[in-house]
Amino acid sequence: FMGGTSSARKPEELKKAVEVFQRILADFPRSAVAPQAAYLLGNALSDLKDWEGAVKAYQEFLARFGTQRALVPLVYQRLAYAQLAQGKVEEAEKTLAAVVQINGAPNKDQALFELGKIDEIMNRPEGALARYQEIVKNHPSSPFAAEAAVRIKTLDARRASAPPAAPAASPAAPSK
Repeated sequence: FMGGTSSARKPEELKKAVEVFQRILADFPRSAVAPQAAYLLGNALSDLKDWEGAVKAYQEFLARFGTQRALVPLVYQRLAYAQLAQGKVEEAEKTLAAVVQINGAPNKDQALFELGKIDEIMNRPEGALARYQEIVKNHPSSPFAAEAAVRIKTLDARRASAPPAAPAASPAAPSK
């Protein structure tokens, strides 16, 4: 159940899993397995592309099991992906920023990388550069560091080739 890639599961298996996790949460809300069930419920709903259900499950996890230090950063990350899937970029950005604030979050590098990508989408190259540079500097052994270094080069090259911003957007004078 816990292992393997989730995307390989069939929808009917996922629906069954959703029911199992919901039953655990209903019947054993204070049990040691409840937080894991709440997290996996959100993941199963995400795999079913039920983004609204997933967002609700993750938010409920954070409300009920916010003290689960090991899972909270992962829940935030999965919540952000569900928000992005819904096109809620600003919400996703806030959610990922929460991961970066958590001391010792194991996925801080990934959250920074996703924030950099959002900065790029939102046309904030300076913000993106800062995120990517933080990964390279503070998380050099991260699998995201190499990709961040590539993004830095790309952004720098783009900046170098961009014409300097003219105070007024005047059309170029025709050459004689």
